[in-house]
Amino acid sequence: YDRLAKYSMWIRWGKATAALLTSGTVATLFASDSNLVKYIAIVGSLIFTALEVISNQFNIVKDQVNLFEAKESLWEKSILLTNLARKIKFTESVSETELKDWHLEYKNILNDIKKIQSRLPAVPGRVVHKAEVEIKNKHASNNWENKEQLLPPDIIRFSKEN
Repeated sequence: YDRLAKYSMWIRWGKATAALLTSGTVATLFASDSNLVKYIAIVGSLIFTALEVISNQFNIVKDQVNLFEAKESLWEKSILLTNLARKIKFTESVSETELKDWHLEYKNILNDIKKIQSRLPAVPGRVVHKAEVEIKNKHASNNWENKEQLLPPDIIRFSKEN
């Protein structure tokens, strides 16, 4: 999402710059007979056209909206998982039926997450590599090491008490 937002911003600024080049130089075409002014107008038109084609071809804004919606949906699923963890942690005696219900609820949440992930656009390899490096540097792949940041305070407190 952040990458697409950055690209979208670059394209908007590029279009604005190209429009300024084109409109300003077209106006001076009537006042000047300089070839430089004509070349600047041509370059501005080409830049504007190229950026328009790129933005239409890749649907950056549409992908940005889809990624934002996916992020929100995944956040909702994380809340559901946290609530399920609370139920499991704070229930003293668990019946076989409750255990099966929790397992089914967990599987349903994971299936929903898979559906959300299947609708996401492909990510370039360099972006995946950059994320892998950041995860490794921050030790984010070790959830037990990061439980203080990942778990809600009530669950952490309950774990320390037991």
